[in-house]
Amino acid sequence: MENNKKKNLDSLNRIFNFLGPHGGSISIENDWTFYCRVNDLGDGDYEAELYSMSDEDEGALMDPLFRIDIWFDADRTKITDYRANGFLSQWWGGELRIDRNGNSCDSAGHTDYDENNLDERLFSYLGTITELRPYLTAPKSVERYEKDIDRTYFGNDMNHKILKREAMSRMRILGVSEEDTEKFAKGELTKIYVDHENKRITKMEPTNEELDIVKRAESEADIPFMAYYLIVDNIRWMSGEVNTRCIIPYVWDEKWDNDSDGELTEGEAWGRVRGDMLKYNMIPCYTVNLENPEYSEFGELPYQILKGMLFTIA
Repeated sequence: MENNKKKNLDSLNRIFNFLGPHGGSISIENDWTFYCRVNDLGDGDYEAELYSMSDEDEGALMDPLFRIDIWFDADRTKITDYRANGFLSQWWGGELRIDRNGNSCDSAGHTDYDENNLDERLFSYLGTITELRPYLTAPKSVERYEKDIDRTYFGNDMNHKILKREAMSRMRILGVSEEDTEKFAKGELTKIYVDHENKRITKMEPTNEELDIVKRAESEADIPFMAYYLIVDNIRWMSGEVNTRCIIPYVWDEKWDNDSDGELTEGEAWGRVRGDMLKYNMIPCYTVNLENPEYSEFGELPYQILKGMLFTIA
């Protein structure tokens, strides 16, 4: 494994020596285009995205995509270290994601764990780009980027970054539109209004009052969390009373296995949560009852996706 890491580091430097410090794209004959981009996360932290993409008439697929934390030397002429933190493989029937802790989850809800799988996959992929295929030796076309991608809105707090990445991973696994996923990354929430009686859902901009409700819930609930979406609906009780609810899908620092009371890493716990979301078609939410705040609570609600919009159905 240590030998693989040294080879990976050498391969990464070969790629960046070819493309430059900000990355770029390379296409060759009869293969997908290779992309390498650098995300500036702020406070001197950088993330590289390495991926192969097919962009055809029926849509775009990435297979594979790796996210890796990278460390440059002082002059930014050499990568001195890296750490793989995510993997994505897409095909027409679904996708597979692996987090930095080795937890995998596919579109059907199947989960697995292998702490070495991510680095092994990266080793194989970098070998394909630098050795097996002529990306660096006989490219058809090359584009060299002139600057990094600004991702400083992730913030400098490491726990905040980790939560935000996990929230984005859940949004993508669930099928939320990429537009709304990137909107969340920049600090904005998507609001979906659900009219159960007329069976309509509408995307709207959240009001300032609703955003205040979300902020208070994030910090004042029994367990603090990070909201990544907002679903607003009205629910009619048997008595005829109608209550307005703010349903807030969330991520928090989950490290406990309720079945065994054993402590897990957040990655292990999150891997199970992602699998359960798909397997049981339920998402963890904090529901704020506006008329009766004492009924606000954590729970799981069944969900659906329509045209990239996430909404609950109960």
